[in-house]
Amino acid sequence: RTGPTHPEDVAARAARSVVQVVATGRDAATTGILRLERLVAAGAIVEDGSYVLTSAQVVARASRIDVVLPVTTDLDAAGARESVVPAEIVGLAPDLDLA
Repeated sequence: RTGPTHPEDVAARAARSVVQVVATGRDAATTGILRLERLVAAGAIVEDGSYVLTSAQVVARASRIDVVLPVTTDLDAAGARESVVPAEIVGLAPDLDLA
């Protein structure tokens, strides 16, 4: 059975909203030694596709944030299957762990 409320159809639509968030920064808090830190988390595309909701603790101290968009079934001209776009924080709710 298929249709707009069938679990497989709902999952397929929702999967297009899931992205990977990669936060890069420098951290010296734990060891006192400055080191490059790279954290990866899941995110969800919200609103009109212009915003991603993710974990505040992952991106709060990042100096660079990239969003890896979902893999498509079509290859682009360069043969890539995914797109990486830069992102910036527009709001943090640390008490809810949301960014």
